[in-house]
Parts: sequence; C-alpha cells; structure tokens
Amino acid sequence: MVHEMTTVFSKSLRWLFLSLASFALAPGPAGADVARPQVEILYSGDLTGELEPCGCSETGNLGGLKRRATVIARIREKNPDTFVISSGGLFAGYSASERITAEYILKGMALLNYDAIGLQKRDLSFGRDFLDHADLPWVASSSAPLGFPKSRVIEKNGVRLAFFSWPDSAGPGLGGMQPAGASAQDDPFDLEAAIREAKQAGAITVLATTLPLEKARALISFDNLDILFKEASYEIYGEPRLLEKTLVLQPGARGMYLGHLKLTLDRNNRIAGFEHEAIAMPAKVPDAPQMEGWYKAYNDAVKANYLRKVEVRKKMKSGASPFSGAKACKACHQKEHETWSASKHARAYKTLSNVEKAFDPNCLACHTLGFNQDGGFIDRQLTAGFANVQCESCHGAARAHAGSGGTTPTPNHEWPRERMCAQCHNHDHSPDFDIERYWQKIAHP
Repeated sequence: MVHEMTTVFSKSLRWLFLSLASFALAPGPAGADVARPQVEILYSGDLTGELEPCGCSETGNLGGLKRRATVIARIREKNPDTFVISSGGLFAGYSASERITAEYILKGMALLNYDAIGLQKRDLSFGRDFLDHADLPWVASSSAPLGFPKSRVIEKNGVRLAFFSWPDSAGPGLGGMQPAGASAQDDPFDLEAAIREAKQAGAITVLATTLPLEKARALISFDNLDILFKEASYEIYGEPRLLEKTLVLQPGARGMYLGHLKLTLDRNNRIAGFEHEAIAMPAKVPDAPQMEGWYKAYNDAVKANYLRKVEVRKKMKSGASPFSGAKACKACHQKEHETWSASKHARAYKTLSNVEKAFDPNCLACHTLGFNQDGGFIDRQLTAGFANVQCESCHGAARAHAGSGGTTPTPNHEWPRERMCAQCHNHDHSPDFDIERYWQKIAHP
C-alpha cells in the first residue's frame, strides 16, 4: 500500500454538492449519470536539478527520482489508468556538473513514463537539442518553433486529459503566450481556443504555467479550464483552491513530495469533487530496482567528470596554497584543535566515502577545505591534509595568519558565527540548523 510506505504531508478532502436544481438545469443527454468514475492524477513540478536528495539531515532527506519511481509504480499497480504529469522545470543551472545531472534527470524521467511534461525556460538551459538525450512527452504551447507538441491528449479507460504548457514569458528560444483575445497574427497558436476545443471534445483540460495565479487569470479565461498549475512554491505543495470550476494546484519545488489527486466529474465532465494529498518520500521509501543501472551510470559520469577536473587542477597546481590546514592551527590553538578533533567536522570526508559520494562536487564543497578554490582540496592523494571540514572552512584561508604569528587576521574574522555556518548549514542541506544548539557541539573561543 502506498500509505504504508510514505509519509503524507497533507491531505485535503473537498466534496462539492450540487443542488437538485443545478442538476435539472445542467445540459447533458437524457439518462446521463450524475457522476463519472473517479479520475486519478499524480503530478509534480520544478524539480530544479534535485536528482537525489541531500542526505546530510533526516528532515531534508526527502524525494529523489529513485523513490519517486517506487511511489508511482505502487499507485499505478493499484490503478493502471492513473495520469502522471509534470509542469516541468527539471533543471537548475548551467555548469558542467549540472549538465551531467540534467542529462541523467532526462534519462531518469524517461524511466518513470510520464504522460506529459510542461516546458519551462529553465529546461532550455543547455539548448533545445540537449533535450533529445531522452524521449520525453514535452509540451510547449508557445509560438516558438521548438518541435514539441502544443498540447497532448492522453486517454485512459475512456477518460481524456488534454495537457497544455504556458511559458512564463518570452525569452531566448522560448516564445511566450499572448493575452486572451490576441489575434492569430500576434501568436499563431491560440491557447484559449485550443483549451475550449479540448473541453468541448470532452477532455479534462489542464494548463501548466509558472505564472502567479492573478497574472494567469488576467491573461486567459478559465471558463473551459479544469486544472491550472500555477508557479511552484518552495518545497511544500500548496493547498488546492477551487475557483468556480477551475481547480488551482501549486507544486512544490525540489521534488521532495509528489502530488496525488482524485477527481470526481459531473455529467458535463467538470470537477464535482476532489481528494488531494502531497506524498512525502523519506528514506524509508525504497529505491525502485529498475533505477539501479541508471543511478550507477549517473555516479560513474559524475566521478569521471571529477577525475578529469582533478587532472587539470594537478597540472595547474603551483606555488604555495593560501590554506595551511588544521595541523598549522594546532600550534597556537591546541584546545580549539582538540574540540575540532572530537567533532563530526573532523570526519566529514569519511561520511562521503561511506556512501560513495567522495567524488560529487555538490557534496565535496562542504566536506573538505577549499574545494573548487585556488590552493584548496583536489583529491585525497594530492591534498590529504585538506580533507574534512577544518578551521579555515569557517575562518578563511589562514596561511598568512599563521605565517605572521597571528598578527594578520583571518579573512573572515569579522563574520558573525551565523554567517560562517551558513556557508554550508543552509536550508537546502541543513533545514534543522539552529545556531545555539549546534554551536554547543563545537563551542570554542
């Protein structure tokens, strides 16, 4: 059972009861049933590059495509006719390491067999052709000639769902939609007309966008729209909101939860009632076996990229490092060194080795000294003395400080504790961080 393997973040139940008068006035064929069979939808949006969760804290260890695959498979096992859709926003940035992650997000999403995925501007971070790394059901209801369908109509068990994706605004490579009433000359694709035609054909109409609700309402009519995905919130799914006959949903970014919607339709194929929950995916949700090969290939690619960078940095390495290492600090700060030696900071690199992440740049920056900085950590063989979180991780490179006998201040000597800690103990990686409680673990003058 899905609920036995997941933690439910929130569950909303809304039943709308129609009066007898409204049934009598509602158009429809004679003898038509008042309600159609329940329709089930799984939805997500704004993954923002989070192929897997950060495992540094239990609270933040939510989500990841391997767990998502498990949840989707279990729900599909109970109801093979479940629609699975995404409002897009799969990628985060533009760097080489993020490009690798983006490639494997595409490949991973392909293994999850989504029915439709909206295209956002960030999905074009590496160009249009980059998206061909995997065959995904993209939808781009825009004026730009991107080669993707303007809509997708998916039919399951006699129920049709028409999915549209509205770009947030015009931008490089991605044309935006025009306001309601714009002429075909302004935009060759009339979104409002397409939604109306899909509704008249009996489909559940869904529009994904990154616009705020009020802006979307000002630009397009909701008369024939059943479901609107508005701009995503940070991590947490928003509570569904029914505006007349349009259900407004808000995905949560970073892929920590999966939206689960059950719809009851009236005889006109409009929403008569719904159940909604945001399914959390903590560590107790098992990884899907079919994702094992994909995840190994991803780690191999990340490791190969790391090793290539190591070779480049070895060739470039010359002269003295601005970092001195914890042993140099010990000469004058023995008590502080004892406190550090007994802390988890002194064993930070080992925690990566234990989970085979000692090559992941997303992790190394906060488990070593000066990674990706001139003279900082390169690898365990060449810069063994810079493994782990050290004094200079917080106080800044201190070779000049040590060489002057302490007369030259450390670079970060004016920083408050909160700023030093926040370099790594931020919301993404350490959501439960509390400066007063955590400071006691490493308290020193």
